[in-house]
Amino acid sequence: MVGFDDNPIGCFPLSWFNNGPLTTGATRAKFGGEVGSSLTFWPSMGSGQHASAGFGQAAYQRAAAVNPLGGGAVYATLAEAGSVTGSCYSVQITNNSSSFDWGTYLFFGGPGGSPC
Repeated sequence: MVGFDDNPIGCFPLSWFNNGPLTTGATRAKFGGEVGSSLTFWPSMGSGQHASAGFGQAAYQRAAAVNPLGGGAVYATLAEAGSVTGSCYSVQITNNSSSFDWGTYLFFGGPGGSPC
């Protein structure tokens, strides 16, 4: 399910995956953001604020979950991956939170720049 501002806005139909591995036994899922550039600098991610700016400032995803073959939804257990070191981008991950009704969530973003 894909949502925006606490409202469900859609999902990815099973038929899009043509009975490939994602329909029968994927071993991992990725959450977060991505930027790319053919320029000499990297663009901002999300609002351009770092993860530490928190709610209302940094980009975030909450209730990060996967749907196992047996059915239902299970909160994902996330680990940092990708290019988040340095001053260009950052991520903060909270797995299986009991302090929010957000389950597993992450804040991410950054101003980008050169060199990243």
